[in-house]
Amino acid sequence: MNSILVLTITATLIFTSFVSAKDRNDLTAAEKEMVGHLYAKVRHHEKVTKAREAHEAAVRHYHEVLRKAMIAKKPEIEPALAKIRMNPGLLADAIWQRRNRDFLKTLDFPMGSLSNDERDRWNRAMSKLRSSPTTQTFSKGLEANRQRQAQLRKEQGQAFSNFRSKAREQLSKIDGGLQPIFEKFDQKKSSARSASDKPDTKLPHIPDLNMPEVKMPDMPMPDFDQEC
Repeated sequence: MNSILVLTITATLIFTSFVSAKDRNDLTAAEKEMVGHLYAKVRHHEKVTKAREAHEAAVRHYHEVLRKAMIAKKPEIEPALAKIRMNPGLLADAIWQRRNRDFLKTLDFPMGSLSNDERDRWNRAMSKLRSSPTTQTFSKGLEANRQRQAQLRKEQGQAFSNFRSKAREQLSKIDGGLQPIFEKFDQKKSSARSASDKPDTKLPHIPDLNMPEVKMPDMPMPDFDQEC
């Protein structure tokens, strides 16, 4: 269970770092509008077009040099590189898989020191643990807690709704002239709901806190002196 706790804490730290990075790097609505507008204006300029062509040529050259270096180091890699040529995204996937493994080795994970046989034995035992009464009871407790939290959020939302309704009644009693303002608010809400039903309507970007956006960095040249 200690290893599970360590994994949970590490995943939380990684998630928090992604969210923090996203908060720091997100463009404002005005910046997005300005960047998008100017990009459309200049992307076909002669200098920009030539620079893009030079960049694409450099990328092709880089990947060709990378491919030849990998084949020279280990010729049996060629079938895998053929797959990557058909689907370049596989290269990023392979690099990130290795990078994640190397990253885990830098942490204090007991699993990092295990051999393949030991890891397989551990995983078989963990599989049995997951189906044990202890784990099932724990899982049921987590699910019950999740349902309680969902119910609390629902009750909180209803409480806010009731408050807004009663506050509107009180405001109307305080100043009957506020009714036209309420009607404008209602029209605005109705328009927003109608717009959200139209697939072609452009809505402001709202970050999804549950699925943070992760920008992949430039892929580095692998260290060919290191055994794969």
